Amino acid sequence: MTNIYDIYTVVVRMTPPQCRAARELLGWAPEDLARAAGVGVFTVRNFETEKSVPEPEMMTSMQRAFEGAGIQFDPSDDGRSGVSLANKRK
Repeated sequence: MTNIYDIYTVVVRMTPPQCRAARELLGWAPEDLARAAGVGVFTVRNFETEKSVPEPEMMTSMQRAFEGAGIQFDPSDDGRSGVSLANKRK
């Protein structure tokens, strides 16, 4: 049986829990991510609640919006990825 997270990480490299965690680190509402990524708020909400997986270009836009705001996707000991705020150099 295929784990749903395996599909997310192969196709989009960001899981719904990572998306929620990244928004939380930034203090963003779903609407903030939608605006920053140029996607619909329902796209964000449906992804985070695992109702659907957005088109690859939308996922790329969401991930780039996070990275542009300082989010770093980090590997963890269990093989999944976590998120953190990247160190910003001045």
